[in-house]
Amino acid sequence: MNKVLENFRLGKFHFILNLQEEVIFGNYPGFILRGAFGNILRRICCPRPATDCLVCPLRDSCPFAYLFFTSRPSTLQKPGKNPQVQKPYIFEVPFGAKSKYSEGERFAFDLILVGKSLDFFPYFLIALRELGSTGVGKTRGKYFLEEIQCLNELKNFKEMVYSGKDGVVRNNFSYISYSDLQEKVKGHSPLDEAVDMSVKVEFLTPTRLELNRSYPISPDFSLLIRRLFNRIFSLSFFHCGEILSLNFTEWIEQANKIRTVQAGTHWEGLWRYSRRQGIEMDFGGFMGTITYRGNIVPFFPFLMLGEYIHVGEKAAFGLGHYRLSLE
Repeated sequence: MNKVLENFRLGKFHFILNLQEEVIFGNYPGFILRGAFGNILRRICCPRPATDCLVCPLRDSCPFAYLFFTSRPSTLQKPGKNPQVQKPYIFEVPFGAKSKYSEGERFAFDLILVGKSLDFFPYFLIALRELGSTGVGKTRGKYFLEEIQCLNELKNFKEMVYSGKDGVVRNNFSYISYSDLQEKVKGHSPLDEAVDMSVKVEFLTPTRLELNRSYPISPDFSLLIRRLFNRIFSLSFFHCGEILSLNFTEWIEQANKIRTVQAGTHWEGLWRYSRRQGIEMDFGGFMGTITYRGNIVPFFPFLMLGEYIHVGEKAAFGLGHYRLSLE
């Protein structure tokens, strides 16, 4: 098997907030956290707030511009098709969490950072700590950033990297690479070697996989893997300095042979108001479980990567989160 995604790495961080006041997150906390983070980060980083990021001469050196308006890397050749720029971070919040929290409660979420964005971890820390002082949610409730942990389930690693008690950042980092995921797949078989097996995919947050301007409620395996490849390609290209080199035609041909044997999904309506655009935006997607069967083993490292980076549209807000289980 040819080596792919040699530069791909990610970090998973667990944030624990101690609420000092009542906080109302609304229908989905991921919207509030990602939006408020962007506002605070721009206030901290931007020396020219009246200038559009897309034309700002400081764009290439600005953390906010990189995280929200990523430029195409000049060191990489342009791919045949222009990939959509995917944000290199995911605010991972359990869907269905309650919308209102009382003073004294704790609220926790995970933050996934990919590639170059790992270098900007201090900016995430500072912005999210500062957000606690200015307030978050509909009531602008204040919180105290109590602790940040770095998680690496592949190595049973869980260590504190920041404590609000002393304000110290500790060098307890453990990152996950694509090669780490490959090591977890035993007996990896080439594409021409069929191994019939079933995998259940549980979609934990609304998932949007576009197909001809529509969004299927129970996508087949081919659509799932195509959208996952789209996302991996973009994250690798823009944030890890590497082009995902695969024979995509061959992989999709094999994906087409994998069949759906069970689907228990439903459409979950979800809307977010965009202050920048002044409109309500449809963020609805399907949730539930789908079981696929066929020669899935070659795809498994990519599917495992997708458990961290999510799949489909609006992933930065936490949509497209899924979990795998073998049957």
